[in-house]
Amino acid sequence: MDPMNYFEKTVEAQGACVSYMGLPVHSSTMGHDGGRLLHSADYYRHCEAIVGSNRANVTDDREGLMIQCLKYIYEAFIETGSTQVLSNYLIDSALIVWDLRPKRCSEFNLVLQCKWLNEIDCYSDRDQVSFPYVLYRMHLLRLEHMNHALLVDAANSTMVQIVDSQCHWYFTQNAKTCIDRSQQPERVAVLVTGSIHRFQLKSSVKLLIKPLLSHGFEVDAYVRLHMPAPRAEIYELSEHRIFEMDPLLGNDPLQLQNATFLEDILKKSFQQIGFRRSGPTKARHKSGSRLRHVSFLSHRDLTNVVNSDKRIRIVRQEAKSRYPDEDMDLRFPLNNALSALPTDSELNRDLISRYLSLEHLWVVLHGNEYRDRRQYQFIVFLREDTKLTSEFALPTRKLDNFPDIFLWMCDSSSLVVSRRSRADFFALYLSSLVEVREACIGRVCSSDGLFNAALRKFQLANPSLVIENAASLTRDNSTFSCGMRSWNHVSSPPSYLEWNGRIQNTADSVLSPRTSVLMATILNAIKFLVLSALGFVSIGRVFTRRN
Repeated sequence: MDPMNYFEKTVEAQGACVSYMGLPVHSSTMGHDGGRLLHSADYYRHCEAIVGSNRANVTDDREGLMIQCLKYIYEAFIETGSTQVLSNYLIDSALIVWDLRPKRCSEFNLVLQCKWLNEIDCYSDRDQVSFPYVLYRMHLLRLEHMNHALLVDAANSTMVQIVDSQCHWYFTQNAKTCIDRSQQPERVAVLVTGSIHRFQLKSSVKLLIKPLLSHGFEVDAYVRLHMPAPRAEIYELSEHRIFEMDPLLGNDPLQLQNATFLEDILKKSFQQIGFRRSGPTKARHKSGSRLRHVSFLSHRDLTNVVNSDKRIRIVRQEAKSRYPDEDMDLRFPLNNALSALPTDSELNRDLISRYLSLEHLWVVLHGNEYRDRRQYQFIVFLREDTKLTSEFALPTRKLDNFPDIFLWMCDSSSLVVSRRSRADFFALYLSSLVEVREACIGRVCSSDGLFNAALRKFQLANPSLVIENAASLTRDNSTFSCGMRSWNHVSSPPSYLEWNGRIQNTADSVLSPRTSVLMATILNAIKFLVLSALGFVSIGRVFTRRN
């Protein structure tokens, strides 16, 4: 690729001061096993690969090099609580592009290079080891744009770009197309989990996936459903006419016992929603919809998956020791401690299996991204019983300014759209519930309460998180059916979003996350001072009475 063209597509296109090439996941950078198993670059594995290499005439002190790596990892862990933070800044230092024309860039690059050279001088000449630590110490905010990383300063100016490692020369001979992704459509992954007999297939395909396609998105679906347990349950569902909600599944519920039958229906449904659209150059695009994964679990297999999960075994052991006469699943994740019913245990097992299936789909999605050499920009988490009643589509506003998360949520259904960089919270939601379960011991803990507790913890770890209530973005009064209620413009749903205890509703004037965190900190400080003053007054009165 022509150097000036590369400069224009990287630094100049993003208004950055410097652009680096991301470190690829390869046997030469992550070791033989790491290059084969990892989906993204890992800082510690890179250090191991260097220390374990057998290259001749290398002057590195291998013991000192590992001490350097562990020192960096330890310092980052103490500050952030994560051992993976340095992995976000791994680069291949063989290709660097600077822009030294603006004053802000010449000053920034000077500071960055000096800090980098200082680490090389103090420790080792392995510049790719010290660079992630140096860039981490610059305290820039990391954003994602077309799978490339952009690091911005406090004034929201782009200072550093790290090009997606999939554009590395190890993988592609067409760097121009890989780096410039402005003409590529945004990718959306739809993840569906739950029970077959509640799956709203027609609603999901026609009113969710098809509108996304018509707006120019590529849409991939990942589906993992559970087979119902006894046949008696199917007859009971048939009597309540649940299957009439979705004619695509037919009127004979016994057909659902055959997973192949449903798989054929899913594939046929996706083939029928192909689209053609015109862009600015009148280019025609074929259908961007694919059923990337579909799997079914029998009741027995589902039970084995739940029983074999280490986290669930620990939670059940705790429950058995505290409440030996109760069902081990009666109080997790939902806990109706005041008036628990035997059916609550089945409900909790259903929720656990749903979240475990979501984790399974997340692993499959990671593998597809790695094989495609391309990430998704948005992830849609859809409960199988969520029924849309009119077309749903991402807002047409500029996607760069799109919130990190926006959602519909109620007791019986939910639809969440998350940016790829924030989707771990929902994909690994079971782990979040395990972490906050102590808050539910001995008292009522609803799904709303659990979600608030888990989300608050996630927000504290990510103060720049931007969340919007998607009900305010609907185009009519009947986009989302929520059990017996419908959320619309006239009657907004209750907000489940909190910034450190402050209810945040997007219908009101919205404060930025950083402002909200600052206000909460000030209010907590004032509260502490007032309580301290009252405490000192009370203590003074006690001593006065004694005297």
